[in-house]
Amino acid sequence: RASVRWRATPRRCRLRRRPAVAGGQAGPGRTCEAFAAAQRGGSGEPLLDKDFFKLVKYINHLGMQTLLVTNGTLIDKKTAEWLYQNKVCVLFKLNSFNPKTSDLLVGKKNAYKWVEYKDKKIPYGLKCLIEAGFNKLSKNLFYCAPFQVQCIISQYNYKDIPEISKFCRDNNI
Repeated sequence: RASVRWRATPRRCRLRRRPAVAGGQAGPGRTCEAFAAAQRGGSGEPLLDKDFFKLVKYINHLGMQTLLVTNGTLIDKKTAEWLYQNKVCVLFKLNSFNPKTSDLLVGKKNAYKWVEYKDKKIPYGLKCLIEAGFNKLSKNLFYCAPFQVQCIISQYNYKDIPEISKFCRDNNI
C-alpha cells in the first residue's frame, strides 16, 4: 500500500502557539479527489475542521490511514471512541504534566482540563484516549503507531520529559 502524508486542517487552533507549518485547507468536496496523489501542509487543530470526520471516513474508504496530530483539547469520550472505532492513529501533544508549564508553552491559560488518572493529573483528552483503548492497540495493525505523545522540549519543560516518558512507558503509549 502507498503511504500518503496529508495535513488537512482548518488553519484554526484553540491555542495560541505559532503554527510550525504553513499550508492550505482540505475537506470533502474540495480535495477528496486529490487524497490518493497529493501532499499538502496545514496548521491548526484538525478537529476544528467541520469536515474532519467525513475526511476520515473517506480516507478509510481509500484503504489509507489517518494520523491525527492534536492538542487534545477537543477530545472527549465520544470523540475518543469514534477515533478508536475508525482506526485513527493519534499523536497527542503533551509538553508537561504541570498545568502552568503546559499553559506557558501553548500560549493559553487553562488550555487543558486536568483530571485524575492513576494518582496523576493529566489532560482530559489524554485520559479519554487511554480509556477508549488506544494504548491497547497493536502497532502491527497500523502504518503508524496508533497512539503517540509529542513534546516540545524547551528551557521551561526539559525537566518534565522523564516524567512524560515514564508515563508513556507505564501506559503503553
